[in-house]
Amino acid sequence: MTPYAGVGIGFAHHDISGDDSGDDDTTFAWALMAGVDIDLRDRWKLDIGYRYLNMGDVEFLDEKTGGKDFIIEDYDAHEIRVGLRYSFSCLRSCETTHDYEPMK
Repeated sequence: MTPYAGVGIGFAHHDISGDDSGDDDTTFAWALMAGVDIDLRDRWKLDIGYRYLNMGDVEFLDEKTGGKDFIIEDYDAHEIRVGLRYSFSCLRSCETTHDYEPMK
């Protein structure tokens, strides 16, 4: 098992549209992550993790009707993620077999 933690920063683009309204907004986004990789076989790993994603305050203007602006404050997400990973190269976990006896 290999535990991990991480952080991320970036941008999120939000788009809202409907019959009588529409607008978009781009906000700063950041994330915190933690989880564990579990070795299943030589090249297979199970990844179980948690991510908190914050996309800031999203502001929309109702351009089509000239109506009020509206704001979604602290637009965020809590995610539990499960994945299966296959490694195409052997860096640490694959054993090497030889047809000869190594010298001592």
